[in-house]
Amino acid sequence: MPYMVSDGNGLYLQVQPSGARYWRFRFRWAGVGNTLSCGVYPEVTLDEARSNRDGFKALIVSAPY
Repeated sequence: MPYMVSDGNGLYLQVQPSGARYWRFRFRWAGVGNTLSCGVYPEVTLDEARSNRDGFKALIVSAPY
């Protein structure tokens, strides 16, 4: 069963039983929960994943509701 290691502000590392690790960003849009991929660890570092998350947040805030 996969598990999550939270970094905060919706960003977390999803760890698969196979050992694969994925950066994910969880957010709510129009009352519905959604998840976006921020990259594969270790190809995408924590700083890069945080930058991706911040870019996604900016798009969400600026999108019309």
